[in-house]
Amino acid sequence: MSPLQILFTYKISPEDIISVRVDGDNFKIDVNTETEMFRFKAKGLDSVIMKDVKTGILQLTFDPALAQGIYNIVDEYL
Repeated sequence: MSPLQILFTYKISPEDIISVRVDGDNFKIDVNTETEMFRFKAKGLDSVIMKDVKTGILQLTFDPALAQGIYNIVDEYL
C-alpha cells in the first residue's frame, strides 16, 4: 500500500495530518489527525498491524510493500 493508497483508503488528505510519530524501537508509525490516530506497525517482512477501515479494529494484514516502507521510514528518519 503506497502513501497515496493509505490516504485514499482512510479518506484523509495530507492537510488533515497534524503529526506523524516514528517509533524505531517498535517499528511503528502513528499518523494523527484532529479526530483520529492511525497506527501502522510492521510485523516481520510481510505483514502490518493496522486499523481495519470497516471495523476500526487493529488487525494483522499481509502487505509486504507497506511493511518494507515502514522499515525504510524508520531507517531514514531515526
